Amino acid sequence: MLAHTRDIAYSLIPVHLERLGLSETLSELITRASKTTNIQFILDIETVENIFPVEKELTIYRIVQEGLNNILKHSEASNASITLSRKKKVYLLEIDDDGIGFNAKSLSAMYGFGLANIVNRVNLLNGKLKIVSEPGKGTNIKIYIPYEDKNG
Repeated sequence: MLAHTRDIAYSLIPVHLERLGLSETLSELITRASKTTNIQFILDIETVENIFPVEKELTIYRIVQEGLNNILKHSEASNASITLSRKKKVYLLEIDDDGIGFNAKSLSAMYGFGLANIVNRVNLLNGKLKIVSEPGKGTNIKIYIPYEDKNG
């Protein structure tokens, strides 16, 4: 099941970003993955078309993809949520689950759970990352992504 879910997650190639836009592509990614698991997903993804350059959209997509993969592979969660919303001069991407959690203070745990890819991608976005997790209490990842408001 995990291999099948991974295939679904990675089968949405960047062409979908151009055709559907980032918001719809993220929604489709989560919807397809949720059909292969018992985890209940809540999606709250704001429309963000034409906000970010294409390379940043791809980076955001890959962050969500990695977060989803971590939830499916490691969390043992019953519920998870992915939100993307505008907050003043940043967009907040939040990936949350009620799973088994881990010791977020341990760098080896971060790299062991594949969060290193998320850390690197957040750096590419010039963003800020906050991870809150502890054993038995789930995981919450907040990513603050700066953007330039084209409307002034």
